[in-house]
Amino acid sequence: MGSSVLWYVLPLVLGLALGSEPTRFEAFWRRSRFAVGGLALLATAWYLPLGIAEVRGTPLIARNYTLGNWLFTALAALTIAGISLDLARGRNWSRLQRLGQTSLQVYLVHPALLWALEQGGFPGSTLLFPLVMALYTGLGVCVPWGLATVIQGRRPSIWLFGR
Repeated sequence: MGSSVLWYVLPLVLGLALGSEPTRFEAFWRRSRFAVGGLALLATAWYLPLGIAEVRGTPLIARNYTLGNWLFTALAALTIAGISLDLARGRNWSRLQRLGQTSLQVYLVHPALLWALEQGGFPGSTLLFPLVMALYTGLGVCVPWGLATVIQGRRPSIWLFGR
């Protein structure tokens, strides 16, 4: 019980700190975005093979897995929060607004697409797995978004999605 509670302490504390001091986070992100992004990539490279091994049932050293998970979770959250901040203030905000206008379609269509992609399987190599995962993620968002954009305002869209 104690270890499962501790598992979530770092992400929760990080979230509370980000939420309570947004201006300090903005300043930190401006100074450290490349370092945080690089560390997030390193943490992903460390944690992803451990996560795959854990899913496959391979015995792991709990301390290594927990530390990898904590670092990955914390640095991924920092990176996502920082990128979100940049996108919200940047010129490319209109693209995200368009994604928001078709998010229902993306939300409803992407599981079927991801299921179809999953039937092809994932590579056994921990080096290829992140590339295939990134490809599947990109296809899982872009294909439904493209479909939603093409049929937006037309009868199939109204019939299927109510818009």
